[in-house]
Amino acid sequence: MNEKQVWFYFYTDFELGCISGGTREPNVTFMNPNISGSSGFSTDGYHFLFDAGYGKHGTFVLKKIGEARKIEQGAED
Repeated sequence: MNEKQVWFYFYTDFELGCISGGTREPNVTFMNPNISGSSGFSTDGYHFLFDAGYGKHGTFVLKKIGEARKIEQGAED
C-alpha cells in the first residue's frame, strides 16, 4: 500500500476516487466500480473488497485495478 494515497467512494455517482502524489502536486483520479450503495470497502491499493451495495449488504465483491487504470472484477481463486 502506498502511504501517499487516499481512497474514497462517494455517493453522487458511486465512483471510487484516489488522491495521490503528495501535498505539492496532488493527482485525483476516479474509477467506476459498478457498485451502487456500498457501505464500505477495504484496499491494498490494487485489490478492493466492497460491500455489494443496495439490496446485497452483508455480501462482498472483489475488484482490482486492471489495464488502463480501470477497475474490473477481481480474481476468484
